[in-house]
Amino acid sequence: MASESYSFLDIVVRDEVRERFAAGEVLAVLSTDLRAILWANGAGAEWLGYSDIEAAIGEKPLLPATALRQIMAAPGFPR
Repeated sequence: MASESYSFLDIVVRDEVRERFAAGEVLAVLSTDLRAILWANGAGAEWLGYSDIEAAIGEKPLLPATALRQIMAAPGFPR
C-alpha cells in the first residue's frame, strides 16, 4: 500500500492538472520510486493496468520495465 494518499481535490486543484483532467486525459501520480500508484483518474488507472481507480490506488503500476525506465529518464524526474 502507498504510504500517502491523495484526495481528488488535492490533485485537481493544481493548475498543471485541472485542464487536463477536464479534457479527460490519462493522469496518474506515482511514488518517486515508481512502485506505487498514489492517485489516478479512470483513464490513468486503465493505462496502468487496472480496471478502475479503486483497484489501482496503492498498487504497483503494471507497466513494462522499458516504460518505467523511460519515465525515469524523463527530464526533471522525479519532480
